[in-house]
Amino acid sequence: MSGSIGGHRINRADVQPTLDNYIEQILRNYPGYQDCAITGSYNAGTKKDHGDIDIVVYIEAKDLKALKKDFKAYLEKQPDDVIPPFAAGKRKGDKAQLFGSIVSCGFPIVGSNDYVQIDNILVTTRNDATFQRSFLNMDAQKQALFQGLVRVLLQHENQDAIFKQS
Repeated sequence: MSGSIGGHRINRADVQPTLDNYIEQILRNYPGYQDCAITGSYNAGTKKDHGDIDIVVYIEAKDLKALKKDFKAYLEKQPDDVIPPFAAGKRKGDKAQLFGSIVSCGFPIVGSNDYVQIDNILVTTRNDATFQRSFLNMDAQKQALFQGLVRVLLQHENQDAIFKQS
Protein backbone atom coordinates (compact mmCIF):
# COMPACT_ATOMS: atom_id res chain seq x y z
CA MET A 1 0.00 0.00 0.00
CA SER A 2 1.09 3.54 -0.66
CA GLY A 3 -0.19 7.04 -0.02
CA SER A 4 -2.68 8.14 2.61
CA ILE A 5 -5.66 6.34 1.03
CA GLY A 6 -4.32 2.80 0.70
CA GLY A 7 -3.49 2.97 -2.99
CA HIS A 8 -0.77 0.93 -4.68
CA ARG A 9 2.58 1.90 -6.13
CA ILE A 10 2.57 2.45 -9.87
CA ASN A 11 5.33 1.57 -12.34
CA ARG A 12 6.74 4.59 -14.11
CA ALA A 13 5.68 3.19 -17.51
CA ASP A 14 2.04 3.05 -16.33
CA VAL A 15 1.83 6.63 -15.03
CA GLN A 16 1.09 8.44 -18.31
CA PRO A 17 -1.41 5.86 -19.66
CA THR A 18 -3.21 5.88 -16.29
CA LEU A 19 -3.29 9.67 -16.31
CA ASP A 20 -4.61 9.66 -19.89
CA ASN A 21 -7.51 7.45 -18.73
CA TYR A 22 -8.12 9.72 -15.72
CA ILE A 23 -8.27 12.78 -17.97
CA GLU A 24 -10.68 11.06 -20.35
CA GLN A 25 -12.98 9.52 -17.72
CA ILE A 26 -12.89 12.17 -14.97
CA LEU A 27 -11.35 15.53 -15.79
CA ARG A 28 -12.74 16.16 -19.28
CA ASN A 29 -16.27 15.79 -17.91
CA TYR A 30 -15.80 18.38 -15.17
CA PRO A 31 -17.14 21.88 -16.00
CA GLY A 32 -14.39 24.44 -16.57
CA TYR A 33 -11.59 21.87 -16.91
CA GLN A 34 -8.76 23.31 -19.01
CA ASP A 35 -5.71 21.06 -18.61
CA CYS A 36 -3.47 19.22 -16.20
CA ALA A 37 0.17 18.22 -15.92
CA ILE A 38 2.15 15.76 -13.85
CA THR A 39 4.38 17.44 -11.31
CA GLY A 40 6.87 16.39 -8.68
CA SER A 41 9.26 13.45 -8.61
CA TYR A 42 7.89 11.86 -11.79
CA ASN A 43 9.46 14.66 -13.81
CA ALA A 44 12.92 13.94 -12.40
CA GLY A 45 12.80 10.59 -14.20
CA THR A 46 14.89 8.80 -11.58
CA LYS A 47 12.35 6.48 -9.95
CA LYS A 48 11.13 3.16 -11.37
CA ASP A 49 7.80 3.47 -9.53
CA HIS A 50 5.76 6.02 -7.60
CA GLY A 51 3.48 6.02 -4.56
CA ASP A 52 1.01 8.43 -6.15
CA ILE A 53 0.49 10.70 -9.14
CA ASP A 54 0.66 14.42 -8.40
CA ILE A 55 -1.06 16.60 -10.98
CA VAL A 56 -1.74 20.32 -11.22
CA VAL A 57 -5.30 20.65 -12.52
CA TYR A 58 -6.33 23.96 -14.06
CA ILE A 59 -10.09 24.50 -13.85
CA GLU A 60 -11.56 27.89 -14.69
CA ALA A 61 -13.53 28.97 -11.63
CA LYS A 62 -14.12 32.12 -9.60
CA ASP A 63 -13.81 30.64 -6.10
CA LEU A 64 -11.09 28.10 -5.27
CA LYS A 65 -12.69 27.14 -1.96
CA ALA A 66 -16.02 26.32 -3.62
CA LEU A 67 -14.21 24.53 -6.47
CA LYS A 68 -12.39 22.20 -4.06
CA LYS A 69 -15.62 21.20 -2.34
CA ASP A 70 -17.47 20.75 -5.61
CA PHE A 71 -14.65 18.71 -7.20
CA LYS A 72 -14.52 16.45 -4.14
CA ALA A 73 -18.30 15.91 -4.36
CA TYR A 74 -17.95 15.18 -8.10
CA LEU A 75 -15.36 12.48 -7.40
CA GLU A 76 -17.52 10.96 -4.66
CA LYS A 77 -20.42 10.55 -7.12
CA GLN A 78 -18.35 8.46 -9.56
CA PRO A 79 -18.97 4.69 -9.76
CA ASP A 80 -16.80 2.54 -7.45
CA ASP A 81 -15.05 0.91 -10.41
CA VAL A 82 -13.91 4.36 -11.61
CA ILE A 83 -13.15 6.06 -8.28
CA PRO A 84 -12.80 3.21 -5.74
CA PRO A 85 -13.39 3.65 -2.00
CA PHE A 86 -10.17 3.97 0.04
CA ALA A 87 -8.86 0.62 1.25
CA ALA A 88 -6.96 1.98 4.29
CA GLY A 89 -6.24 5.00 6.42
CA LYS A 90 -8.38 7.34 8.51
CA ARG A 91 -10.82 7.77 5.65
CA LYS A 92 -11.23 4.08 4.78
CA GLY A 93 -14.39 3.70 2.68
CA ASP A 94 -14.39 7.32 1.48
CA LYS A 95 -13.77 8.09 -2.20
CA ALA A 96 -12.09 11.49 -1.95
CA GLN A 97 -10.32 13.60 0.63
CA LEU A 98 -9.61 17.33 0.73
CA PHE A 99 -6.39 18.65 2.26
CA GLY A 100 -5.44 22.26 1.53
CA SER A 101 -5.65 22.74 -2.24
CA ILE A 102 -5.31 19.02 -2.89
CA VAL A 103 -8.20 16.68 -3.54
CA SER A 104 -7.00 13.04 -3.42
CA CYS A 105 -8.72 10.02 -4.89
CA GLY A 106 -7.91 6.56 -6.16
CA PHE A 107 -7.99 5.57 -9.81
CA PRO A 108 -7.40 2.21 -11.54
CA ILE A 109 -3.88 1.59 -12.83
CA VAL A 110 -3.81 0.69 -16.53
CA GLY A 111 -3.70 -3.09 -17.00
CA SER A 112 -4.19 -3.83 -13.29
CA ASN A 113 -6.91 -4.48 -10.73
CA ASP A 114 -5.11 -2.12 -8.32
CA TYR A 115 -5.57 1.61 -7.95
CA VAL A 116 -3.13 4.45 -7.41
CA GLN A 117 -3.62 7.62 -5.37
CA ILE A 118 -4.04 10.72 -7.52
CA ASP A 119 -3.42 14.07 -5.84
CA ASN A 120 -5.30 16.79 -7.74
CA ILE A 121 -3.66 20.13 -6.98
CA LEU A 122 -6.41 22.51 -8.05
CA VAL A 123 -5.76 25.99 -9.49
CA THR A 124 -8.15 28.48 -11.07
CA THR A 125 -5.83 30.52 -13.33
CA ARG A 126 -3.20 29.72 -15.93
CA ASN A 127 -0.64 31.79 -13.93
CA ASP A 128 -1.30 29.70 -10.82
CA ALA A 129 -0.92 26.52 -12.88
CA THR A 130 2.44 27.68 -14.23
CA PHE A 131 3.69 28.66 -10.77
CA GLN A 132 2.54 25.43 -9.10
CA ARG A 133 4.11 23.29 -11.82
CA SER A 134 7.45 25.07 -11.65
CA PHE A 135 7.53 25.15 -7.83
CA LEU A 136 6.50 21.52 -7.37
CA ASN A 137 9.02 20.36 -9.98
CA MET A 138 11.87 21.66 -7.80
CA ASP A 139 13.49 19.14 -5.49
CA ALA A 140 12.43 19.25 -1.83
CA GLN A 141 15.56 21.11 -0.69
CA LYS A 142 15.01 23.93 -3.19
CA GLN A 143 11.32 24.15 -2.25
CA ALA A 144 12.24 24.49 1.43
CA LEU A 145 14.89 27.13 0.68
CA PHE A 146 12.46 29.11 -1.45
CA GLN A 147 9.74 28.98 1.23
CA GLY A 148 12.22 30.04 3.91
CA LEU A 149 13.48 32.99 1.87
CA VAL A 150 9.94 34.19 1.21
CA ARG A 151 9.01 33.94 4.91
CA VAL A 152 12.07 35.92 5.98
CA LEU A 153 11.52 38.55 3.28
CA LEU A 154 7.88 39.01 4.29
CA GLN A 155 8.87 39.47 7.94
CA HIS A 156 11.46 42.15 7.20
CA GLU A 157 9.98 44.16 4.36
CA ASN A 158 6.76 46.01 3.63
CA GLN A 159 4.50 43.22 2.40
CA ASP A 160 2.28 45.56 0.37
CA ALA A 161 5.30 46.92 -1.51
CA ILE A 162 6.57 43.40 -2.22
CA PHE A 163 3.27 42.17 -3.64
CA LYS A 164 2.87 45.27 -5.83
CA GLN A 165 6.13 44.36 -7.56
CA SER A 166 4.94 40.96 -8.72
